Amino acid sequence: HAGYTYCGQVMAHSYKYINPENIKRVFIFGPSHRVYIRGCALPQFSVYECPLGDMEVDTEICEELEKTELFTKLTKNGEEQEHSIEMELPFISWAMGNQPFKIIPIVFGVFSQKLEEKYIEIFKPYLEQPDTFFVISSDFCHWGERFDYTYLPPVDKSLSESKKLVIADRIEMLDKEAMEIIETGDSEAFEDYLERTDNTICGRTGIKLLLSLFEKANITPSIKFLKYGQSNRVVSKKDGSVSYATAIINI
Repeated sequence: HAGYTYCGQVMAHSYKYINPENIKRVFIFGPSHRVYIRGCALPQFSVYECPLGDMEVDTEICEELEKTELFTKLTKNGEEQEHSIEMELPFISWAMGNQPFKIIPIVFGVFSQKLEEKYIEIFKPYLEQPDTFFVISSDFCHWGERFDYTYLPPVDKSLSESKKLVIADRIEMLDKEAMEIIETGDSEAFEDYLERTDNTICGRTGIKLLLSLFEKANITPSIKFLKYGQSNRVVSKKDGSVSYATAIINI
């Protein structure tokens, strides 16, 4: 969910597979970048302006969620400033074509295991509806001193000079381990990976919640990553980069 010059081509690889025929509503999970949120936050606005046409918020669903008293509401300024939802909208609009639909944008903050379990119970009925689609917005590794993250996975020191990996290659190794774990659908393995590496995947909470949702609903999803990229090829510890990956999930 960065600038399209960095991640647009990566994002497009998954959106082209969306079949809009039976979709009536789209949940969008995005991490909060601007404000501290405990739990999840619902939108204030009922319409989102988009270059390809306005997108209507499903206020009925939002009211249902608000009644659980487990959701806060974003301020209008906070909602306008949050890009993790916004960057998905033109792609969703393009993929849906002329099919009428509504969106449910939800911004994720931090929450405990106990609160996560409550959210799983809340979202499970919507996941089981065949006319409902979920979009999880996330970047992958934010690497470099400006992100306060410079971890690199160990490599085989016996590699010849011609095969030695630069920092960008090791960042890719780090990310692709996460991608392989996500493809298994194992939420605990993903959580263990995050605890071990602390990889700066900003949408980790939404990804973990969706994997847990599948497990709770006894659904075995088919998860396939289609494209991976980096904003910059890091060769020096003074450099920095953000990684991007896109996947499709079928149930």
